Amino acid sequence: MLMQCNRISKLNAKNDALENKVVRVKANVDAKSDSIETYINEKGYYINEIQGYQYTVKELETENKSLLKDYQKALADVVELKNLNQLLRTELSIKETDTVFATVKNDTTLIFKDSTYYGDDNWRKFDATVNVFTEGDSLTGGLGTFDYTQNIKLYAGIEAIDGRRHINISTKYPGLNFKTIEGISVIEDELNIAKKKKRGRICIGVGGGYGILFGSNNQLYYGPQLGVSIIYSPKWLQF
Repeated sequence: MLMQCNRISKLNAKNDALENKVVRVKANVDAKSDSIETYINEKGYYINEIQGYQYTVKELETENKSLLKDYQKALADVVELKNLNQLLRTELSIKETDTVFATVKNDTTLIFKDSTYYGDDNWRKFDATVNVFTEGDSLTGGLGTFDYTQNIKLYAGIEAIDGRRHINISTKYPGLNFKTIEGISVIEDELNIAKKKKRGRICIGVGGGYGILFGSNNQLYYGPQLGVSIIYSPKWLQF
């Protein structure tokens, strides 16, 4: 009975693992057709959200070789795949329209200076100097220097919802256009997890040998012996 219960427990764990894998595969299919959703939350942050992928190391090395090569090329020797649990990449562009007033210096130099603070350490500064010259009755542009600096703070998180991964990137810097957001959770195969969780902890063993037994009246008996034992092995003692 103990062996039968243990066998049923293992089968149930394996079925659960297969069901989880089906959910994960479907989530990966849906992620391929998902697009970036952008909105502003109640704190004034621009949120960019998209579904992420979940792959095992084996799936990355076989079915997604080209994808894996991109990360390996970019990350070089920084990380090893076996030690990773998340991969993330994004591509963005910035579009801003600034109106900057100029001051005149020495009748031949235009000075442009402007700065904007968007909150949460997001800002941009613009400094420029343009020399102008007169040619007859008209002004002609000349040499100039332009200094445009920005500070952009990004937050990124991966959230698990109903077996799916959702990637969120937020910032208070306006005008950021996220062309692509891609996140990969590197996970262990569901069947491997099931095997670890549901290893048999109760088993029945049969053993035999030759030895000495103490009987009644302190008498010793010599001869062959046969025994049946029930063994319990807790998880923390399993390797």
